[in-house]
Amino acid sequence: MIKTDIFVVGAGMAGLTLANELTVSGMAVTCAEKARGSGGRLSSKRIEHPKGSISFDLGASGFTAKTNVFKAKLDEWQKRGVVDFWLESDGEPVYVGVPRSSSVTRYMAENTNVHFATRITKIEKQDEGWYLYHQSTEGEEVFALTQQVVLASPAPQTFDLLPNNHPLKASLEKVEIFSQWVMMVALDRPLDIPELTHKMCKSIESVSLENNKPKRVTEAGLYVYAVQASTQWSDQFINETPEVVEKLLIKELKKELGIDLDVQASYVHRWLYSQGSVNGHYDAGFLAGEDGLYVCGDYLLSELKLGGVESAFLSGKALSQYIIQQTNELARVG
Repeated sequence: MIKTDIFVVGAGMAGLTLANELTVSGMAVTCAEKARGSGGRLSSKRIEHPKGSISFDLGASGFTAKTNVFKAKLDEWQKRGVVDFWLESDGEPVYVGVPRSSSVTRYMAENTNVHFATRITKIEKQDEGWYLYHQSTEGEEVFALTQQVVLASPAPQTFDLLPNNHPLKASLEKVEIFSQWVMMVALDRPLDIPELTHKMCKSIESVSLENNKPKRVTEAGLYVYAVQASTQWSDQFINETPEVVEKLLIKELKKELGIDLDVQASYVHRWLYSQGSVNGHYDAGFLAGEDGLYVCGDYLLSELKLGGVESAFLSGKALSQYIIQQTNELARVG
């Protein structure tokens, strides 16, 4: 059983930002991530093709920085070779992780103790502190004991993990996170569209050319595009198979472009919890219980005009500052 000062459930941008900040402050922090690697909104995917491997960003096509604190962090990451400038969109610089999107969270994960492929199934408060359980080969068993728990997972998963009748449950009850289908298509010739196209039509939210992102390696010699369906279209076909969705999205893309497409390779992924909610936001950017239980994530930030990556960072940053402040005040009183 692991014993730690603070346990963080979720190793996306919000969870890792918080974990890094608390670790630097001298706290013992442990993270658990149900996936085999970090990523979340900054996930990447690689598939094999007879001509070579094909890599593309499975989450956000890129991200911007509107606040000074996130701009400073991007400057730091850029100096360390973790992110780089890609292009300008609507007058704003757009950045990407290099050599792939997931490089950002992988870099962040190096600075903290993360247990991947670990799904926390239950949290329970006892006299000694918070017990966290996970599913092992022998059934559900205790994984860790801690005094403070941060839930940095999507709202529906966080809601399910919160103990019954916990006060924070009411704050998440009406939060809705939208699903989204994402498709990669590799073509033998480029499309006559900008590198990043937003709101192409009602069914397609964005199309991005992966080849031109900085430090991307395209072994197969193909033109790789990431196609993000709109949340409305995704909701309509949310229970369809990837094979059906692929055919439908390619049809929509052909219709909008008015050309035929010679698809050399493709991949389809469903993000069950993708786009941020239109409700449930809070000025603080996080939720704090009186029992050492906290919640953070992009869906809690009141500033709706910020991108998901920046919102997640700011939420994790704000909660880390709050926890550090509370810890210092308790130390002074003690």
